[in-house]
Amino acid sequence: AGIKPPAWPAADRGFGYWDSYNNVDRVIYLGTPPNDHEIYELSRKQNQSSWECNNLLTNDRSEPPAPPAGSNPFGYLYYGVPRVIYTGTDGNVYELHPEPFWKWNNLLQASGGAPKAVSAPYAYAPDIARVIYADAAGQIIELSLESSGWKWNNLSTNNKSQPPAPAAVSSPFGYATWDNTLRVIYRGNNGHIY
Repeated sequence: AGIKPPAWPAADRGFGYWDSYNNVDRVIYLGTPPNDHEIYELSRKQNQSSWECNNLLTNDRSEPPAPPAGSNPFGYLYYGVPRVIYTGTDGNVYELHPEPFWKWNNLLQASGGAPKAVSAPYAYAPDIARVIYADAAGQIIELSLESSGWKWNNLSTNNKSQPPAPAAVSSPFGYATWDNTLRVIYRGNNGHIY
């Protein structure tokens, strides 16, 4: 199947997800030099043979481009809206979402000043959208999309009855169990999984 326009080569792994609301296959990835800080999306509507390629950072020509990417992107669907998150080269966590062109938002600013990221972010949406990442101190930070907007919480220190959780040296991963218990896992600086 052809790609229109031709796709830019990928620098690393791609990430694919199914947009069930719009019946679209979506694959996102970082480009190679000189476009190595740009995020590309390959998309194809169900039952179509050809793919389309878009640079998500420059897709909306009415606004300045989104900030350059410093991590691999991650995509997910929340209430029928495809969302792509990434850590910028400046350590901020950014979100891209279509309206219909891809708009961007600095989630650290939107949440009231969460710490900068040193890991790639990960998102999951068991009840509300949740974005997690590790900061420079190895603490796990969560951004959550509440009814009043984005909020942040330090998961490593929020249990005041215990000492802070061990520092992270990997990107965290989050999920919900069958009974909607939220869990976040990561590798600590001693090689243990927390």
